[in-house]
Amino acid sequence: MLNTKKLLYILPDVAYSAELLPSKKPSTFTISSFRQINGEYMDDNEFIPENILKLFNKIDPEEYQLILPDFLFTNTIVNVKEKSDSKIKEYLTKKLLPELEISAETHQIDTTVLNEHSGNTRVQLSALEKSLLEPIQVSAEQTKVKIKSISPLSWSIKSLVSLEPSISVVQIDSMLYVALHYIGVDQSSQATVEKVENIYETIKTLKGAEPSIQTIYLISNDLVEEQLKEHLSDTLPIQQLAGKQDDDSKMPSYVKKIIESGMRTLSISDYPAPQFAVGKAPAGAKIEASVATIKKEEMPADKTKETSDLPKPQKAASEEKVEKETEETPTEVPEVAPPAAATTKIEETDKVKDDKEDDEIEALLEGLKNNDDEEKEEKAVAIEDKKPNQPTDDKKMNQPESTPTKTKDVIKNKNKNKGILKMVFVTLAVFFATVGIGIGIGLGVLQLTQPSSDETISPVAEVSESPSPSPSPSPSPEPEVETAELAVLVVNATTKAGYAGEISDLLTDFKTVKAGNAKGDYDPGSYVLMSAENEALITLLEKATDLEYTFQEKGSVEDSQDKYDLVIVLAE
Repeated sequence: MLNTKKLLYILPDVAYSAELLPSKKPSTFTISSFRQINGEYMDDNEFIPENILKLFNKIDPEEYQLILPDFLFTNTIVNVKEKSDSKIKEYLTKKLLPELEISAETHQIDTTVLNEHSGNTRVQLSALEKSLLEPIQVSAEQTKVKIKSISPLSWSIKSLVSLEPSISVVQIDSMLYVALHYIGVDQSSQATVEKVENIYETIKTLKGAEPSIQTIYLISNDLVEEQLKEHLSDTLPIQQLAGKQDDDSKMPSYVKKIIESGMRTLSISDYPAPQFAVGKAPAGAKIEASVATIKKEEMPADKTKETSDLPKPQKAASEEKVEKETEETPTEVPEVAPPAAATTKIEETDKVKDDKEDDEIEALLEGLKNNDDEEKEEKAVAIEDKKPNQPTDDKKMNQPESTPTKTKDVIKNKNKNKGILKMVFVTLAVFFATVGIGIGIGLGVLQLTQPSSDETISPVAEVSESPSPSPSPSPSPEPEVETAELAVLVVNATTKAGYAGEISDLLTDFKTVKAGNAKGDYDPGSYVLMSAENEALITLLEKATDLEYTFQEKGSVEDSQDKYDLVIVLAE
């Protein structure tokens, strides 16, 4: 059986699970398997029990050495003006620990003598509050996961840092962890990658208080390295410990360096790294996932399904089809279609009637025809009655009028309305004649004032040909997006560390832009979560970040307090 070791890192918004194998060199290890699990594991420096239980259910039920962020521990180097162990112990238990409100009942305490010089003793004091560990204890018992020991993050990289006074800067995802090293660890702090300027000020303050600091040991990506060198090159030399990124590896090189050095530090007894016990869970303690947590876990999948099932294009097409059918269908619904013989008689009767009416109209309009009016009169007549040599069009025009089923009734009704139809034709003829005369006069004036008459005739002809044109909607101007009032949250659902920070740096026109890790599970792709779809805003985001986004309705998984107007999810 292989002598494998397992490390578990739990940070505020990300967790790493790694299995390591011993290398050929003594006390060196290589990563054989690695897993990054994004999630919100801490709130106000306390573990979120439901999320810790969820994390432990995702990892293998084996033994791990747990690494936690520095801010959960008390790490300080104390100068004691005593040499004997009894005096040092008395000073710590009766003076220092009460001042720090630390006791054996409330904390696990680890003290180590670092060195002695000129009657002074340097003592490393490390402590971990017991009550903080209850979610870890209960989750471990419920999932059969074993925690061998618990150590601080900055202590875990001790094998990479020299014994001389120095400063370490460690990047994990979107956070930077800073600590002062001098055999032990002192004055730890942290800041987000977005607020790297806070790191500049912290390092300058430490250098001013401790002039003997020699080097800054950096384990981060290239972007953080460039920013630190730009602002701190005159303060201290910076040594990058992370190697170059391997193109075939999905794990960032600096994360690989942190994990391998952590296993090396914990395996060498010469490094006085504190290793606290996890302890036993309180009797009867149990963590149950709340209803809200279950809803949050199910919400992304449900909403994705709802979004993908919405048949918006089909719905729009069907509406257009219904509207079109409504316009073409006559108001009076025809009854059962008549037999073929009856239909033939109706058509023949209509043709005879049309011939008579055409003769009357042509005789009436014979004296009014001219070159401009001739086309319009023919079109006007064609609108009301098609000529007999066009049977297909004739059927279409006569179909709404042939609602009765009996042939005799149709002929009788048309004979009664013959006088009314003649009046209509006469009125239309006079109307178009008047229009034609007006157009002729207008054309004459235009020919005198403009050399080209073709350009003016075409729009007039279009107006006369279409008595009832349907207005076409004019395109509305694209609304402007007020980005200065919008708050944006960019979350990383990939294994690429710092990806959300890179994208958030491109969004410079927004009021607030924050990067973090995704709490939900997503299919590969990039998503914009908003309460309502805004195509203009999505287009603006795509131009700014050079990515393509899919809209999803915003839920409470990523933005539980509803502090942001939109959430960008990077899932590939």
